[in-house]
Amino acid sequence: MLKYAKNYTCFLVLSIILLGCSTSHLTYVGNDNWAATMAKSPLTTGDLSYKTRYFLVKNALIDAYNNDHQKVIKTLALFVENPSDKLIPGEDSKIEALSVLVELCTYEAQNTSKKESMKYWMSAAFYSYKYIFDKSLNQNATAYNALDYAADIRFYNYALSKIYSYCADNDISLEEPQGFPLVLGIVKLSPVKSDLIWSYSRFDSYVNGYDYIPKNLQSHSYVSGLGVPILGLQKYTPGTKINKDLALVSLVYPFTFIIKFVNFDMSKGTINAVPEFYDSFNDEYTQIEGQEIPLSKDYSLALAESTDSYQSISGIKYMFNPAAMGDLQGLYLMAPYNPKKIPVLLVHGLMSSPGTWLEMLNTLLSDERIRENYQFWAYTYPTGQPIYYSEYQFRNSIMEVRKKYDPQNKDFGFNHMVIIGHSMGGLLTRLSVQDSKNDYLVNKVTGADVSKLELSDKEKQFLNEVGVFKPLPFVGCIILFATPNRGSDMATFTFSRIGSYFITLPTTVTQNSFSIIKEAAIASGLHPDDNPIPNGIDSLAPNSKYLDSSVDLPFKKNLEIHTIIGNQMKAGEKSGSDGVVPYSSAHLDNVQSELVIKSDHSSHQTAEGIKEVSRILLEYLNKLDKEKSPDSERSL
Repeated sequence: MLKYAKNYTCFLVLSIILLGCSTSHLTYVGNDNWAATMAKSPLTTGDLSYKTRYFLVKNALIDAYNNDHQKVIKTLALFVENPSDKLIPGEDSKIEALSVLVELCTYEAQNTSKKESMKYWMSAAFYSYKYIFDKSLNQNATAYNALDYAADIRFYNYALSKIYSYCADNDISLEEPQGFPLVLGIVKLSPVKSDLIWSYSRFDSYVNGYDYIPKNLQSHSYVSGLGVPILGLQKYTPGTKINKDLALVSLVYPFTFIIKFVNFDMSKGTINAVPEFYDSFNDEYTQIEGQEIPLSKDYSLALAESTDSYQSISGIKYMFNPAAMGDLQGLYLMAPYNPKKIPVLLVHGLMSSPGTWLEMLNTLLSDERIRENYQFWAYTYPTGQPIYYSEYQFRNSIMEVRKKYDPQNKDFGFNHMVIIGHSMGGLLTRLSVQDSKNDYLVNKVTGADVSKLELSDKEKQFLNEVGVFKPLPFVGCIILFATPNRGSDMATFTFSRIGSYFITLPTTVTQNSFSIIKEAAIASGLHPDDNPIPNGIDSLAPNSKYLDSSVDLPFKKNLEIHTIIGNQMKAGEKSGSDGVVPYSSAHLDNVQSELVIKSDHSSHQTAEGIKEVSRILLEYLNKLDKEKSPDSERSL
């Protein structure tokens, strides 16, 4: 019996041992998930990568690391500074140790107190910068180590995002010298080097590009490179001294933040570094160690923030009550004026706002050549007032900006401005480059010889300012989307007539227009009440005298005219309608190009429409490149 019990016990022990040996060391993830599983890191999953764990295991550091993270990190840092000390016996790869050190510093920063974390964020930034740019490492980028370089660029950018937020949130000014601890020694930051037109400390708040991603956009206009995208924000008030034409509701100033480490030698315990800010609309590259390095930029982030600020502009509200728009009306620059770039002015349509151009801008700004050569502006206005008055204000706004930024009329870019208009905005665009032929237009519209009307001096001046004009001489190209050149039947529909009834015109318009229209009606044999003052909706009717009389006015010489027209049923069909404007109204003769796309009235937001704008802008650059004189300071 005892012998049997001993044998049974041996059998159980052997079974347990054999069962232990049969434990599976494989986990099925499937080839669809393998890449994501292998890509885990502190940046993606908050875990150490397989590569880093392997390094710790092969050098018998895994237990020490689990017991004291910071001690092992310091050991690695000392090894990177002097591998010959054999602090890690058997390890001979300084580059591999440096890559692991970057990841461990990042992981430590994520899992320690905020104050202590800055030591590790700054160390992660320094060591990743060293990995990328320290020539003494004698490593060359190849197709096989490109992923390691890309990973360290991401670690560097991520660390910078944390450093910027820490400084901003704790009122640590980068415009003054600052010092921060590293794993070994300290880093001394000199005052920030910046090409921004304002001190960043003037911003009310900021948006860190690593905190947000855009939504409700067809694509993400992001430029990969070095640094973290930041938005500086400042609300517009008369007391902020921000140029009004740079802040519709608030100034959104996108820039890139980087830190350049001047030296890599830790022997003296001090690393010198320079924080730098780069304007996202004007700087594509920076120079580091003799290399031209692309800068990281997020245009979708800037556009999304700007568009959110436009929400206070209600296209419907200001259509019904134009006077309420007040100071919000006008021309706005997306970035500080650049005399070397061509302005592209965007003009929205009825009941709309500048936010309608979001998709187009998001796509166009992804093209480096377009970014380098064009600057984008937007014009917003109350669409309920008569087109003739909106056109008058539109011209004035452009001329005011011209006088302010190019008073000598010498900037090549400004002298070749592009205007893009949608719907009613297309009418303002078209009229800005036409010639009224002195009194011809007002005589046609009023049906009378206005020179013989009994008007006050003030009324004569108003009539002359609004009704007599020449083409803007510095506009070289216009693009018209879904423009009702001959009106739209929708303006006559019942709901439109009801909406028109509720529009309250500005006093300036009613006071000056009433007597003119009354006198013109009497001179034409009409009853004064038969000739009311048209509002924005009335102005779009097919029987509008203003549209009928202005469509055939002569255009500026040497002007490029492009039309993009929607057809709800079929692309290329030169008939039909986009649901609001028929082809017969949108079509113009003698244009450089006409494209009919399958679209509703929002053709300016379609991929096909935006692609056509991109083509036009790039071909326009090619044309100007030939036109520009050889001694010009830059090539398009």
